[in-house]
Amino acid sequence: MRSASTLLRQLWTLAPSWVAGMVAVQVWVGLIMGVLLIAAGVGGNRWVILGVSAIILPTCWSAIWLIAKAEPVSDDPLPKTVHHTTRRLVIRRLERDDVITGNAVMDDSAAAANGWTSEMRGATNALLGAFSSVGRRCHLIVCEIDSGECVAGAVITNHRPPGQWNLGFWVLPVYRGKGFAKEAMAGVLAVIHDAGIPVVHIGTSVENAAMQAVIGSTGSVIVETIPHELPDGTVTESHWYVHTE
Repeated sequence: MRSASTLLRQLWTLAPSWVAGMVAVQVWVGLIMGVLLIAAGVGGNRWVILGVSAIILPTCWSAIWLIAKAEPVSDDPLPKTVHHTTRRLVIRRLERDDVITGNAVMDDSAAAANGWTSEMRGATNALLGAFSSVGRRCHLIVCEIDSGECVAGAVITNHRPPGQWNLGFWVLPVYRGKGFAKEAMAGVLAVIHDAGIPVVHIGTSVENAAMQAVIGSTGSVIVETIPHELPDGTVTESHWYVHTE
């Protein structure tokens, strides 16, 4: 259910003359309904009937129309269309048709490293079938230009803490050790910065030397090493990096 503030923001984006026209039409329809009710012999004060018909009914219809018409307002920082290319890769939003491919990107080893249970993976992929942007997270997919095959996946979140944008990143096993991870992460960071986010935080386990090398190759610097609780409840010592424009 959308909040009242969200509905007001949606209404604010509509042209004032268009809104006025819509309300005027609904008021006239309400008045006609009121007259018909009176003519049909409905009991009660005729002015009350006209008032209800002309004000309350159009208001309810407008609210229902806004709820059905308005698009969800999320904290997604990226433009609706993302298309960024590097020498070998293209980075874009995750789409409905990518859900099966997205399953392949989040392989078992990557899921374990990120603390994702099989139940979480199933629920998340089902959700991604409907949206590439959900709540406070945005999903990107990285594909090889020549083959179109998925190379990596990325998720951008802003809930640790709110207002701090964090990058989650993983690479399909077959593409590891070939320089794709560094190229993909550099491209994803460019997409994020191009969207107006100057600072990105990236975390990884202190035992994940390969990912540390990938993050370090982008010019990111370690700002803290702290225990970090993964979604499955596992607590791991993690390096947190910051990458700036």
